[in-house]
Amino acid sequence: MAEWLYYAKMKPHAAAERVADLLRAGDERGLKLAAPFAAPADAADMNEADAELLLGSLVKLNAFRWIVVDLEAGWSLRSIGALSASDAIFWVVTDDSACLGKTEALLRRWTEEASPHMCGSALLLLPASMSA
Repeated sequence: MAEWLYYAKMKPHAAAERVADLLRAGDERGLKLAAPFAAPADAADMNEADAELLLGSLVKLNAFRWIVVDLEAGWSLRSIGALSASDAIFWVVTDDSACLGKTEALLRRWTEEASPHMCGSALLLLPASMSA
């Protein structure tokens, strides 16, 4: 992933050509997985525009019905870029105090900073124990 990001920053107009190099076979169901960043410091270099470029490049491959992105639990530029480029957002919440505390803080920030597109695309998924 770091190599693609470096290439994308040097030649953003040609990033789609190299995005297929990120993908590898996942399992017998035919899933494809993108190689993650080898080091957390490498991920810190990805900004909002880079995340949007990555997802847009994957879409341009026209090889996938769904692209699932598992984001870190936080509000980062790469998360905002991925959320902005998404057609649908599924936000999974678990029934524990740490998750609920993070979710409360992120929802507060979400309502202040998220674009109308992001807000209209989001679905909050709660466990049955919390929906009563």
